Amino acid sequence: MTHVLSRDLNPSSPSAGQEIRIPVTVVECPKMRILGVRGYAMTPYGKQAAGEVWADAAKIAEAFAELFKRLPVRKEHDAEKHFENLMDADLVEVRLICATQPNSVTGVPTKVPDVMEVGLDGGNMGEQLAYAKEKLGEEYSFADAFEEGALTDIVAITKGYGWQGVIKRFGGKLQSHKNSKKRRQHVTWVLSVTDMFESPSVKVDKPDTINELSTTSAFYVLPAQKITRSHLLAVSSTTVK
Repeated sequence: MTHVLSRDLNPSSPSAGQEIRIPVTVVECPKMRILGVRGYAMTPYGKQAAGEVWADAAKIAEAFAELFKRLPVRKEHDAEKHFENLMDADLVEVRLICATQPNSVTGVPTKVPDVMEVGLDGGNMGEQLAYAKEKLGEEYSFADAFEEGALTDIVAITKGYGWQGVIKRFGGKLQSHKNSKKRRQHVTWVLSVTDMFESPSVKVDKPDTINELSTTSAFYVLPAQKITRSHLLAVSSTTVK
């Protein structure tokens, strides 16, 4: 996390025309290597892979041998023939199969590359396949897809929490040491709609009709808890008889 000095060009801003500091995040984007090309065709069951082409295994092994911990070694693979099959197929989407190069990234403990699909956009299917054939087996950088100063949306995956509990996973609060025998246990109790109106802990007028019930909000939650989305879903899915 750092900041940059920029001139505010928004005429309606209070700091219009002045230099302001903007917080920014610098993301290291090393080059990726294109391992293969995969084409998708539309079927009655949705998009399905119609074929794929892989780069020469010997060429990939020279770049990073750790890749074959994720992918099987392809000893016999005619790339030209598979490209011809993709050209003849009725494709609706072409994707590149790329792999990261963790050895070129600082501060990353992993050594095994991550393999993912990257979609191609622009032109028709033939032009996309020709471009993919030209780049097959080569490195692909961030500058090849974006221009300097352009805006884009970034999608990322949040940190995985594995087997961790509700305190760290959902940011819950530890109970006091006199609260119960379990300080980290967060209990969410939601009664049915019928029990809510009969429970003495809930002060709400019982509706006369179903339409009136849809506008009534009633929850029975432990005193130490907050009303969350799970409570709303539990009440909304309750069947009224």
